[in-house]
Amino acid sequence: MTTSLFEARRDLQTVLLEENAALLATDFPAAAALLPRKMAAFEVFLAAQPDRSPSDPVPFGRTLRTVMTENTRLLEQAIEVQTRVVEIIARAARRSEDSGPRYGAQGHATRAGGALALVTRA
Repeated sequence: MTTSLFEARRDLQTVLLEENAALLATDFPAAAALLPRKMAAFEVFLAAQPDRSPSDPVPFGRTLRTVMTENTRLLEQAIEVQTRVVEIIARAARRSEDSGPRYGAQGHATRAGGALALVTRA
């Protein structure tokens, strides 16, 4: 079955809008789960282009281009947020190692550099 350019554009725009909504909600697992659908929709969109050379620019259309621009901005923002989270965790881990002696459940000193508990879900 051949997908029309209109259908391919619509499907790509739909998945990008879903990803944008997930990114706006900072639901990064949901956004990441959309990656296979987004990649497939983009491949179908490219395949639906009329005969053109691979070096020709792809005509996206104004609405799709706007959605794609917003998607790029939101993805960059998500990367910044994730980078900050990793930096905070790394700083906490370093402070934890430098905080002096630790004591276990029995009251005995334990080795420095023990496990650091992290919660990944709220």
